[in-house]
Amino acid sequence: MKTFKFFTSMRFRKFSAKYAALFIIFFLFPCAAYPHTYKISVIVDTDAALDDIRAITMLINSDVADIPLIVTSDGAASPIAGAGNLRRLLNYFETKNTKIAAGRVLRKAAPQWRRLSEDIRLPEEALPSDLKPLQLNGAHQIAVSLKAADADVIYLCLGPLTNLADALLSEPEIKSRISRVIYFGASPESPYPGWNTIRDMDSARVVFDSDLLIYCFGLQNEKLPHFDSKLYKQIESLNTPASRLVTGMHNTSAAQKLPAEDHFYVWDELAVIFMNRPSLFKFVPAKENPLTMHLLSYDAKGAHNTYLKLLGFAADSHILFRHLVLLKEIPSDPILFREDIEPFVKKIIEKHGLEEWKAAFLTNEFHGHLGIYSIIAPRWG
Repeated sequence: MKTFKFFTSMRFRKFSAKYAALFIIFFLFPCAAYPHTYKISVIVDTDAALDDIRAITMLINSDVADIPLIVTSDGAASPIAGAGNLRRLLNYFETKNTKIAAGRVLRKAAPQWRRLSEDIRLPEEALPSDLKPLQLNGAHQIAVSLKAADADVIYLCLGPLTNLADALLSEPEIKSRISRVIYFGASPESPYPGWNTIRDMDSARVVFDSDLLIYCFGLQNEKLPHFDSKLYKQIESLNTPASRLVTGMHNTSAAQKLPAEDHFYVWDELAVIFMNRPSLFKFVPAKENPLTMHLLSYDAKGAHNTYLKLLGFAADSHILFRHLVLLKEIPSDPILFREDIEPFVKKIIEKHGLEEWKAAFLTNEFHGHLGIYSIIAPRWG
């Protein structure tokens, strides 16, 4: 484009070198305090229920976590069936570097909702083309991943604590590699330990007696947000790959009626929201163990907004929402743009999201040319 000729001049090179440092100081350093400037390493442990799949979808879509391993437990779904659905989930997001391992089967009756959890409807494009052999020893794979990690790892447990307990019992030294456990449940001593804890109480005791720092999401249902028809419609209106996955997997006669009946709550998703916006949550240490942190309260409105953001375009999770002051909306209809930009408008928005589109639109109009801001911020092209 002729507007890029400006870049080739020596004068601009001197200009860009002079102001690059100022750009970094004033624009990049403030963002360092925001939680989405680097990836955190997370091992995910899940029993692959519908709320687990929603939570993992949000975590992958936010692009803030490096997930070396997902291990499945015996809970809402069996370890093997859960691992199969997670394979399809990773394939949908084209996630190549995450291993999946199935954990130990419990000698307990399956819950009544197991079929609902195992018969999740995922898009046809989520079917893996290359089915690698499934790892069966989940506890061993946890130890392998922790030992191979370059830094301490967060352990996100959305199901029973079976796998982590097995790993700690077989190789206790791996405990030092876990920075914290984020667990949707509560300690065995809690008045409301939650279904995940009750499902494998022995393993829960092993983990809670291990001196690990554990953040517990043990609130009763009446204190949690509803995953109801209103939220479902808001997710549907996002029309992003992540939101289409969530609405699509609820598109069965059995699953679709549950939001309308107020059966679903925002369960495991709340733990992922915490990982992205910890300032929304307040925890207090347990009296019997200061390393066990219990959720006391949270900002419901902020959690709701973050929920939707984590299912939006991945790039939108990395920057703060912009409130328009003069314009009613930032134009996004291709017909409103110059002929050299028009063919790329929809592609840019689809790839990078509306928030980065707004940033690029405003900065380029302000500076009067397609400039370096388009390369550094929204990575156009």
